[in-house]
Amino acid sequence: MSRVRFDTSLMQAMALFEQTTGAKLKDCIQAGDALLFVVEPQEMGRALGKNAQKLHQLRSLFKRKIKILEFDPDVAQFVRNLLYPLRPREVAIHEDVVVIDGGDPETRGRIIGTGHRNLREQEEIVQRHFPVRLKVV
Repeated sequence: MSRVRFDTSLMQAMALFEQTTGAKLKDCIQAGDALLFVVEPQEMGRALGKNAQKLHQLRSLFKRKIKILEFDPDVAQFVRNLLYPLRPREVAIHEDVVVIDGGDPETRGRIIGTGHRNLREQEEIVQRHFPVRLKVV
């Protein structure tokens, strides 16, 4: 886990997110043209709003794709939350490696992505909070 630095645009995005939703934010990550907001445990409902109304409001404010992720102190559950809506068969921890059993080939392929791009992005996000590596079987 390395020290995380935010630039001014991300800090402004974080402030706007907290003002709009009222949810406590743990982290914000810019992934390509999308923003990923990691909220504190038990804050997901507040962040989404009724019928995901606040999520739609945030998408129109930022004019980009938004993903909201609920933090969990259990690394396996955090990885499951990160992979949602994909449903891996099993997420297990072996020493400092999180092993993801994708189950069917389609789910496994979506977790890994073309040229391992999705897996590397997910691993980077997980490593901001936990000192582990990801492996898909």
